[in-house]
Amino acid sequence: MVVGDDTDLSLHPHYSTMSKPKSRHIDCKMPTSYIPRRLTPAPAPKKVMFSADGIIHQVQKVSADVSELQRNMAVESEARNDLQLCVEKLKAENEATKKYFAQGVADVTSKDSGGVKRSLHLLMKTLPCKSLVELDWLLAYILIRSSHWVEYIKLLGGSDFNSSIKIVLDAIMIRSVQKELSWTGKQSKKPSLKFKYKEIVDGVHMAMNEMFTDYTIAKGEAKIYSLLKNASKK
Repeated sequence: MVVGDDTDLSLHPHYSTMSKPKSRHIDCKMPTSYIPRRLTPAPAPKKVMFSADGIIHQVQKVSADVSELQRNMAVESEARNDLQLCVEKLKAENEATKKYFAQGVADVTSKDSGGVKRSLHLLMKTLPCKSLVELDWLLAYILIRSSHWVEYIKLLGGSDFNSSIKIVLDAIMIRSVQKELSWTGKQSKKPSLKFKYKEIVDGVHMAMNEMFTDYTIAKGEAKIYSLLKNASKK
């Protein structure tokens, strides 16, 4: 049987098993949630109008800012120069201190009878110590000849052992160095005057015993502890 254009396919005996032609068109659907957006034009930039007075004011403000900046730079430069001078001065003082102590060591180890007198003169000229490093140098000096240290302490004098110990402590080191020390070091990370610098303290005890009959080591230690504590508070 020939099927033509006008043939009714439903009359075909195998119509139910025949495949139906597929549509060539694709079913496209627009999403229901799509809403076209309108692009709003950007606002036009505002025109800033400066009056003559406004321009003058702005120029004056910029000029004042520049002047202040120049002043600050000048102050900073001066401070930097002062700091550099202090550093150079400290270096010179440290070198001079090393030289004095080196000469003192040479004097106390020589057999010259004038060595004691010269070493005491060097001590009096060099002290007080201005840093813990200088205090270490003093300790090294005392280890060589402790008797010179005792004689130096006795020269400082004092009306009683309390006033004498204060005079000695101030003669040994300046206040800022005293603040860097503690008495025993047990409750602080600071170096211990009693233990690390034991020879310095021993010389104080020996001199006080020779100068004052009512002196005891316990009284002396209590006084030194009090002086260090007061120095740390100031």
